[in-house]
Amino acid sequence: METAVVNLLLILLPTQLGLHLWPSWAFVNGIRVDYFSPTLYLTDVLIFLLFLSVIFNLASRSFGTQFKIFNKYSIFKLLIFIGFTTLNIYWSLSSWVTLYKWLKVIEFGFLIWYLVKSYKLTPIKSGLKAISLLYVPVFYESILAIWQFVNQSSIGGFWYWLGERSFNSGTPGIANADVAGQLILRPYGTFPHPNILGGFLAVVLPLLLCLFLHNSRKLTAPAVIKGATLLLGYSTLFLSLSRTAILVGMAATFVVFWPKIKKRVFLLVFLVPLIFLLPRFAALPLETEPIIIREQLNSLAIEQFTHSPIWGTGLGTAPLYSIVRQPTHNIYLLLLAETGAIGLLGFLFLIRQFWSWTLAIILLLGLTDHYFLTLQQGQLLLAVVLGAGIMKRWPR
Repeated sequence: METAVVNLLLILLPTQLGLHLWPSWAFVNGIRVDYFSPTLYLTDVLIFLLFLSVIFNLASRSFGTQFKIFNKYSIFKLLIFIGFTTLNIYWSLSSWVTLYKWLKVIEFGFLIWYLVKSYKLTPIKSGLKAISLLYVPVFYESILAIWQFVNQSSIGGFWYWLGERSFNSGTPGIANADVAGQLILRPYGTFPHPNILGGFLAVVLPLLLCLFLHNSRKLTAPAVIKGATLLLGYSTLFLSLSRTAILVGMAATFVVFWPKIKKRVFLLVFLVPLIFLLPRFAALPLETEPIIIREQLNSLAIEQFTHSPIWGTGLGTAPLYSIVRQPTHNIYLLLLAETGAIGLLGFLFLIRQFWSWTLAIILLLGLTDHYFLTLQQGQLLLAVVLGAGIMKRWPR
């Protein structure tokens, strides 16, 4: 059962089907704030089923010594975590919001613990075997995103049940892009924003490409299907028009691809798509609204940090400081503001413990966005990368 649940969790990782609740503390000045809404996602249900299975196995002692939970050192770390969490909730600008966010941390912390125990941090064999399932979400997200791009609107129907939101190019606040003087709707897939779709692909595609080049020695039917899926995925990455995701994703692809093929062929594959995207990157004046808003959010994060530099103002409370009710688009400033210097140091310690090249991709993307810490799909992807130990090094 556990294997089936984990497999299903990986396959449904990009989905956002969930039940949103709206208690009084999820409103600010009478306006609902999505980041404050307690939400039960389908992927949460799967993690809970995994938790129940672990509890049952522990109760029946079927785990044996392999799943020994605590030692003296881990108990000490747990006590530090409980103490810091309690203080962060107590000093929070919104204790209920912060309590909910820490419960999410505990949920994904359990998932990381389970994956670490299951894969034993063997990055090449177990890690690559685990991520092979991500071909499935890359395939259906690419099909949906390309369909949305051609249709210039959401598709609806079955896709609604995977979390697709209803929109078109005229929807207020929708992400459009100016391409060659024409306003184009950027595809969302089942994600809340095209940048998150791009970020998901920037992390997953280099891993799948690494697996493909490592294992696909012959031209078989499965290899052709996987190759076609990768082609769809990279096409969708470019269609997302997410500058940071494209740059980081292609840089990671460069690292994977370089030792494998002739350099001239690589330059052709690598540079031709970027030539077509040059207008998108060139048309980025520093005074555009997204840049200005990001600068303002960064300044607010620093101001928030000065109010409580040690404990922070409470996990999840950054939108309270912002008129646009969004977190800072930088995970490091976000942690510094919400959890203070102690929280940021704890995060850096976690990075050191779980360092991998895949994590490096996430850390680079985190310089310009926040979804790995604030949104379900980003948090789940981060937990999988940390827990499955993918990858300590690129296989050659």
